[in-house]
Amino acid sequence: MHTSSRRYIGDAARDLARLLPGQWHASVEIYAHPAWQEDLVPWIWDSGDLCRAVQSERIPYAAVLTDAAQGTTLLFIERPGWQLDYLVGGFSPEGLEGGYGDPHAPRSIVLPPFPGRAAQALTDRYLPAYEQAVHARQTAAIAAVLGDIRSEHDTWQALNVSGRYSDATRLSAAAVGASTELFLDHAWRRFLTVVDHAPTLLDRCRPCRSKSAEHARGRRSRRGSPTATRSCARPA
Repeated sequence: MHTSSRRYIGDAARDLARLLPGQWHASVEIYAHPAWQEDLVPWIWDSGDLCRAVQSERIPYAAVLTDAAQGTTLLFIERPGWQLDYLVGGFSPEGLEGGYGDPHAPRSIVLPPFPGRAAQALTDRYLPAYEQAVHARQTAAIAAVLGDIRSEHDTWQALNVSGRYSDATRLSAAAVGASTELFLDHAWRRFLTVVDHAPTLLDRCRPCRSKSAEHARGRRSRRGSPTATRSCARPA
């Protein structure tokens, strides 16, 4: 039995979760064997100290903060080598697994041991950066998929226009049908990525009214009003 001057990490995580916007849940995980800790590495989506700590320091336990409504999961650990601070960073978002080593991943941040200040730092600094990184990954995933589909379509179209394989062998009607079916099957499987991520991107990309646009509309409205017309009329 070893005593510690730190608070129980589960209590610290639950206090933090209660102060975050949304519906956050905190749970504690124990990594009694180093191999259990190593299992975290492929799923950590971080370009800062958290990723390095999980790979090089012994982390016997941690807390997981989850916002199921937004699909956000964070790892909350005691900062190695420090008496009071914590580190928090993200896991790969659902549908975008395999973020290990991504240079564009959000950077984990250091949190103080005070729940209010920690929640404010997480809300003001980390979560906006995390959401921006998710947006960038979703955009890149969709762009890559659409690029692949376009490339395959160009190849399929060139094959059908020429009526020959690349070695000049003539295509049969059955071969044309088979190549079309194969292209459509591959295209649809790739397009599922777009189906998964496009709704979220479209929701985030709703056009926002800028102050300049509102000002311009206001000026046009005033010019078209009866008051404006009377003010510009020449005296009789």
